[in-house]
Amino acid sequence: YNDALIQRGDLLSASKDYAGAIADYSKYLTAKPSDVKVLKVRGQAYLDSGNEPSALADFEKATSLAPTDAEALTLVGGLYYSRAAAEYNTSGDPDKAIPIYDKAIASTNAAIAANANYAGAYYY
Repeated sequence: YNDALIQRGDLLSASKDYAGAIADYSKYLTAKPSDVKVLKVRGQAYLDSGNEPSALADFEKATSLAPTDAEALTLVGGLYYSRAAAEYNTSGDPDKAIPIYDKAIASTNAAIAANANYAGAYYY
């Protein structure tokens, strides 16, 4: 049953039914809340649906469970970079954006340390 939830969630996500995918991934995570792979795919579904706070929560939980998962660290870093740029564009105050950029840099550096080949692919 749980594997079927993941497979259906993947199909729903591929067809851009993010709400349906999130529902299936969430049902699965009720039974297996520490499944890093499913946290990442649910986070991506949240991100694709425009729900950045929930996406970040899933990605951060994935990194707390698997601190050397370069993919999860890269996803967290990417969201922090976006947030920092948005903060700067909104406020015009670099002092408000710098702490967010610091989080992005820390996450990106951790991703590179975890797997330089994976993380480096995002820069070329």
